[in-house]
Amino acid sequence: MGLTKVPEFNEEEEHYVSGLHEAIVNGDLFHHVQAVLKKLQEKSSIPSAKCKQRDEFPLPGLLICPSCNRNLTGSLSQSRNGNYYGYYHCQNNCKTRFSADFLNEKLDEYLKSLTIPSEVSELYIAILEDTFKSNEGDRKKQVQGLKERVRDQEEKITRCDEMLLNREIDRESHQRMIAKLKEEIAILRRKIELEESAETGFMKYCRFGIPLLSNLSGFYRGASVEIKQKLLGSIFPAKLHFREDSYRTTPLNPALALIIQRNKNLENEKTGQDLFYETLSGEMPMAGLEPAFYC
Repeated sequence: MGLTKVPEFNEEEEHYVSGLHEAIVNGDLFHHVQAVLKKLQEKSSIPSAKCKQRDEFPLPGLLICPSCNRNLTGSLSQSRNGNYYGYYHCQNNCKTRFSADFLNEKLDEYLKSLTIPSEVSELYIAILEDTFKSNEGDRKKQVQGLKERVRDQEEKITRCDEMLLNREIDRESHQRMIAKLKEEIAILRRKIELEESAETGFMKYCRFGIPLLSNLSGFYRGASVEIKQKLLGSIFPAKLHFREDSYRTTPLNPALALIIQRNKNLENEKTGQDLFYETLSGEMPMAGLEPAFYC
């Protein structure tokens, strides 16, 4: 419209004045477009019933159509006797269609194949706890060292005060030295605060996450649809593929892949391939109770 907004200032209200730029549209057209945009915004903010997540369909957005590689979606279909059945199906002209119950059952079997033995998970927890306690000891030593440095600086301040009283230094030198010492103390205390707040719930999450891998299928079945989708998204960075009545090989989360890499039960019985493509550079070193490192 060729106007410039003048913001509110003191007691003067916000208003518009003629700008230096040339108007592109007249006022009627501008306000008509704004009204249309407002209606569209209000309409888009209303939740749609079609977007509501249903427990029968945890896989939309995670499952790829085997025919056209588009995302499969889920919906209910009513039979002649009035019963409703869930289906995963493709869109547009693609006719791909799977029973939701069948795909969900096969996914449960697939997750069971990723389960690691409880003794393996217990061993991982033991190694992690040992590493965590070692790092925790180093952190406490660092904090203790910083606190000792703070005490040293505070003692220097006391000595500076005594030197001023004994007239060994003048007031200007005293103020300069005190200011520098207090600045160093503030920096040290900030480091102490950061070190002490570095404590995290790392082991708490490990004690929950690692045993979860021993009952991945059970946890998945008992979770809400939102948690199911997050869990699948964290396990499988890529999309899931379902062909010939089974889920095909797909890359795993690298951390999970490392944990289960040596488990022979994670071989795909049909293809003989590992359940993940991602490999590490070089041969993985054999490890016992302690981690193995390259020379």
